[in-house]
Amino acid sequence: MRRLVGLLAGFSLLLGACAPTSSSTAQPGSTDTSAPTRPARTLVAALRVEPQTLAARKIGLGGVAIYLSNRAFNADLTILNDDGVAQPYLAEAVPQLNTDSWRVFPDGRMETTYRLKPNLVWHDGAPLTSADFQFSLRIYATPELGPALPPINLIEEVQAPDARTVVIRWKQPFAQAAALNSSGTGSPANFPPMPRALLEAAFDSGGPEVFLSNPYWTREFVGLGPYRLQRWEPGAFIEATGFDRHVFGSPKIERIKMMVMPDNNATIASLLSGDLHLAPADANFPLGRIKDVMNELGPGQASAVLHPNQWRRGDVQLRPEYVGNRALLDPRVRKALAHAMDKASINEAVYDGNSLPAEIMIPPTSQAGRAVDAGIAKHPFDLRRADELMISAGFTKGSDGFYTSPALGRFASEIKTNNGTDNVAEMTILASGWRQSGFDMQDAVLPVSLAQDAEARATFSGVFSANGNLEGAINFKSSIFPGTPNRFENESRGGWVNPEYGRLRDAYNIALDPAERTRLTVELTKIFNDDLPALSLFFNSQPWIFVSALQGPRLVASESNVSWRIHEWEFK
Repeated sequence: MRRLVGLLAGFSLLLGACAPTSSSTAQPGSTDTSAPTRPARTLVAALRVEPQTLAARKIGLGGVAIYLSNRAFNADLTILNDDGVAQPYLAEAVPQLNTDSWRVFPDGRMETTYRLKPNLVWHDGAPLTSADFQFSLRIYATPELGPALPPINLIEEVQAPDARTVVIRWKQPFAQAAALNSSGTGSPANFPPMPRALLEAAFDSGGPEVFLSNPYWTREFVGLGPYRLQRWEPGAFIEATGFDRHVFGSPKIERIKMMVMPDNNATIASLLSGDLHLAPADANFPLGRIKDVMNELGPGQASAVLHPNQWRRGDVQLRPEYVGNRALLDPRVRKALAHAMDKASINEAVYDGNSLPAEIMIPPTSQAGRAVDAGIAKHPFDLRRADELMISAGFTKGSDGFYTSPALGRFASEIKTNNGTDNVAEMTILASGWRQSGFDMQDAVLPVSLAQDAEARATFSGVFSANGNLEGAINFKSSIFPGTPNRFENESRGGWVNPEYGRLRDAYNIALDPAERTRLTVELTKIFNDDLPALSLFFNSQPWIFVSALQGPRLVASESNVSWRIHEWEFK
């Protein structure tokens, strides 16, 4: 889905007094000797949900995405640029297929070689070495710490022939082996180093609980990114200072303060008062409020970048032990719910027309997306078709207008979502529309305090609406992990199981030929839309709202991160 940002321009906006949109002529890591001394000014940003950790890769799956803090405190072998293309970061170069840096062997295994840049150090001054990547694999491949998700489960071993050479031996082909990064919006290529000198003793001496309670994960975090943790006041804020030994140089803005602000109204009030400079994607700023807030701030006072990177969907609960109404286990009922969703009206009422209604997780704006769009069965708003499907599933409407079945009784269920202005508004309209169509659907909100709780997000009784990243969305998991709590660490929150989808997904993940990946994408989406484990809602943009004095944020490809160049941001 490269360069998706250009293809989605029709529903991506840059509002207000815009930040510069032309690409900088300076390369990452270059030094501008003519630049003035940076002002000692603190960038204040809002976070709706407090991070569980500042580490680039959490233990197990988390909940809502964390973009700003992930980028500010971490660095990887590569980083995705404005176009979503991997550029060298900690590494001197990006491996190239069919060269000594990226070799594919006859038995299907692979090897990629990265050479670290010289004189790299962690925030505590300890040198970064290839042994830190070996140690990272030991941690994230430990079963007691959670499921080994890609790319960890695809790595056979990491070799360190010297302190600056990282040789990764792969069990199978992996298309993103040359783009290992953690700051993108949805890449499964997250393999960050871990500070071996700092953590190895704790890892070797204690059990999983002891290791996970190590203060490294929170208030004593040590990373490699442009900002170094200064103070973390739980539930209130995170303060950081520029790291002068960052590989790209010290950031131009010397300090950053991330305020935990779960209430959108508080975020808006702080922007209007001047106490806040940036509401990143992490703030979950309501799309429908952007124009009003920009107008209230006044001409030329703020800018908004709408980053198109989200597939919004409603996961359907398919685990028999959690589903509240067993009718949801019938694909015909799920399809009827899809045909009873008036997405066009929701788009106007909630998103001010800024979202694109979705039929599947792949937008119809790329070569693969167009092939998918032509090949899948669609579920447009059609109440007559919804009624036909419910009748075929054994339901008829009772005297009260709601569907009922002799075998399953009245169709009654629930839709739940994460707390947030747009989330709740969308859910309310969906539930109301379903009730008017004969589905007794109630609505509920998951508290912000549980937004990072994988179990809470997976044990809903009906439908759970949430965002998923576009990049890697085809990897919608069709299996659940055994045991507790790891069984909930799964992209398919409803616990969908489809062996054929799993087989094709595994084939997709090892395919290196673009044409073959497109073919497999079409086959995967056909299965998905026929079984319908999730109701596709929209391709949403995530807004980044910032004062015009802040220069640097700009529109990037869907798989990239608006803050990837945060070290170059500055106040004017």
